[in-house]
Amino acid sequence: YLLKPIADEDKTFNMDAARVVSFTFEPRQFGGVVHVPRWANERLAVSTTGFWDPAGPKKGGKRSDSHGITVTGCDPMSRLWVLEAEGLKTDVEGILDRWCKRIAYNHISTMGIEDVRMQTLWLNLLKAELTNRGIPFPAFVEFASGNDTKEQRIELLLSTRWSRGQIILQPSQNALMEQIDGFSPAGEEHEDILDSLAGNAAIARPASPDFIHVRDENPVDPEWLRRRDRLRRDERE
Repeated sequence: YLLKPIADEDKTFNMDAARVVSFTFEPRQFGGVVHVPRWANERLAVSTTGFWDPAGPKKGGKRSDSHGITVTGCDPMSRLWVLEAEGLKTDVEGILDRWCKRIAYNHISTMGIEDVRMQTLWLNLLKAELTNRGIPFPAFVEFASGNDTKEQRIELLLSTRWSRGQIILQPSQNALMEQIDGFSPAGEEHEDILDSLAGNAAIARPASPDFIHVRDENPVDPEWLRRRDRLRRDERE
């Protein structure tokens, strides 16, 4: 019975509501712009946030070997555009490197971290690595889940947005799609990427469209370009 698929009527996330769209992200000084070619070349301002669900012991005795990583952009209509989504099995250096690059590339303004036992240690390690690389800190939020279970939090923060088509995924985000499709409030699995996305939904704030400049006026933030080039040189060395 453990391998029996979840009936459609019992699913929290109806897959008919899935919104999967090819889009690109252009970083700007205060977030970025999502460009959707198939929507008449629409360009939308987004504020960017990141959320980290660390590997290791969880509340309730569960444990995950993967770090849940998501980065989202929230547009003026409160839609969440999923810029990055992955479950990463790596060592300390690997996860710190990944987050430093995500913060620099995606102009993350606010970042949350799950309230696991090593939350403070992870934050201190990340801040030290950001300092070493000369990357500005985002605003850090030490996310407290209260008495809600992880499954309750996922359902509370994501189900309404999902049913309204306000969560937009990219075609390559198969691992996240599988966790959404297989999610059950009574499930025993640890949905690390989906839980990270729920954290993003909690801290995301709609962007103001006012900071979008005319296409030729300021297409990309020059400071972001300098950081990107510096990181690329470091990777080649």
